[in-house]
Amino acid sequence: MLGKLVWFVVITRVSKVGLAILVSLTAVMVALGVLGALQGSSTAYQVQQSARVYAVGYLTFAYALLASVAGFVVLKADLDYLFTLPLDRKTLGTALYLANLVLYSLLIAYMTSFSFSAGLSVISPILGLSLASLSVVLAGMKLWVRGLVVAGVVAWFLSALLGFPYSPASIAYGHVGESLGVTLGYTAVLTYLAVRRLGHYDQLLMRTLSRSSGEVKDVLTFSPSSPLTTFLKLKLAYLALTGRFGFYSGSGEYRSATVKISTAVLFSSALAVVYSAIVFALKGSGEQLTEAVVMSAHIYVLAVTALSLTMSGLMVERAWLLFPTFGHKFLRYVALGTALQALVLASPFAVADLVLSTLLGPSTQLGSLLLKGAISNAALTPLVTALSLYVLAVTLPVQLRDEVNPVNIEVGGRSFLFGMWFMIPTVAAIAVLLGPLYVSAIVTAVTAVLVAVVLSDRMVAKAVKDMVERGYV
Repeated sequence: MLGKLVWFVVITRVSKVGLAILVSLTAVMVALGVLGALQGSSTAYQVQQSARVYAVGYLTFAYALLASVAGFVVLKADLDYLFTLPLDRKTLGTALYLANLVLYSLLIAYMTSFSFSAGLSVISPILGLSLASLSVVLAGMKLWVRGLVVAGVVAWFLSALLGFPYSPASIAYGHVGESLGVTLGYTAVLTYLAVRRLGHYDQLLMRTLSRSSGEVKDVLTFSPSSPLTTFLKLKLAYLALTGRFGFYSGSGEYRSATVKISTAVLFSSALAVVYSAIVFALKGSGEQLTEAVVMSAHIYVLAVTALSLTMSGLMVERAWLLFPTFGHKFLRYVALGTALQALVLASPFAVADLVLSTLLGPSTQLGSLLLKGAISNAALTPLVTALSLYVLAVTLPVQLRDEVNPVNIEVGGRSFLFGMWFMIPTVAAIAVLLGPLYVSAIVTAVTAVLVAVVLSDRMVAKAVKDMVERGYV
């Protein structure tokens, strides 16, 4: 009974083809990550040190992102069907948990493979189990409590950079026994706490979904303005955020909010100041280590900005009202407005790069890297965001009509295209950062041409037609 229920729950999240693709990609990427790490074991110590910093930072980022926004896998169909069946609550909760475990284990293994650390790839299934359990433990908690828990886990993971051996990420530094011991203990505690809550998970879910919305206090005036100007004004005034950023699973833990763009810029500026302080403090520790930190930071800024704004930009738009008014041009407005938001949010990092490059000397290797980083933040990030929104529109146009009624969340072959898509801009960002200035200019120009092509009338109209056929509008 439990086995059949688990299989049913898994298949309702991921199609058979999608699951086969995910398993295959996971196996290939983990193998490549382990082989890459083993082949690089004979390189110089400084290079190894840079790779370890990158591996720890990447693992921490991936784990924190999934722990913060993925949530427990509960679809609206589950609320309408599974939770109404005469099933034992403990059995149903266990089935949902095990299905969640399958998805999280595959995802964390797939993402950990990009750390190019053999040790981290080995313990990734254990981290997947801890992540599935953590999602159950955090369910129903207030947002600030969840934030504190995730922040504590992040600090614990990053403590490996300071030489602390009792951290899951310390296996990247050769502390195999210590890392495995604490990771197994951490996972065991979380799993025990999660199992205790499975019997009444439906109550925790309803508690989460029963919260009230806030009030709109600031009113904007758009008259007289053209449709495009009106839309851009709105995008420059408010930033819409949603809590479901995962590609591969639906979640009942939808969090939608609207914040002032000025607040988001202040937060981005604070992060840019922290980034500048870290780079300035590390400049005397060796160029390899500092350059690894700079490159990792820029790739994270591009990926997080493009991913979060793209997913949020399409999920919260009331397209069924606006498409009949503006026609297919509305999708172009969404892409341009989202790119403008990405430019505003990435600008503090571009300014920080320019200041650091001036202080360290643009002619130096690190100064040149920072100068190209400013190009990445100011030009490549907005362009990739616009391009990503179009790719999402034609592959996985998820829409949040209310917090328990998303559409288009079942994963098939198309949705994996969007997940794999982010490998392309990541490679483009690496080319911009590592190549000469003319290469950076060429990559940026090619990306701009691609944006112009996909936002042309013909391509936008085709995308909108496809979105309508798939039930987005």
